[in-house]
Amino acid sequence: MSFTFLITELEKYFSRFHIKFPYESFNSNTPGAIKKCGWFIAWFFGSDDNGNYAIIYSDHRHPGPSIQKWYEDGRELQLQELIESCNFNEEQLKQHEEDWYAKLYDILRTYEKRCNVNIWDLYDTNL
Repeated sequence: MSFTFLITELEKYFSRFHIKFPYESFNSNTPGAIKKCGWFIAWFFGSDDNGNYAIIYSDHRHPGPSIQKWYEDGRELQLQELIESCNFNEEQLKQHEEDWYAKLYDILRTYEKRCNVNIWDLYDTNL
């Protein structure tokens, strides 16, 4: 699976911050992260019943955290869309969102161990 098309989308979105993404990471489906201009952006890859996907997590003091799920065919889902599409009641929505963030935290911790880096050091604390 290759997500090089996603680099174009990401670089377009982050162009005013001059953030470039490593093609080799997206070609080889290797998790990674960038810290630049107050942004923390992390990505990882996986697959589900709908196909191969990339999860992009970005955080900045403005506009705050965001999670997108991109499929190889170009479909994009935002975290809120993913949650709302499940038709849960308010309590279930809250639990589902907490589960997503718990899963993301676990993934970031796995990335941290694999890459021998402290995820929290990647955040810019001088914003």
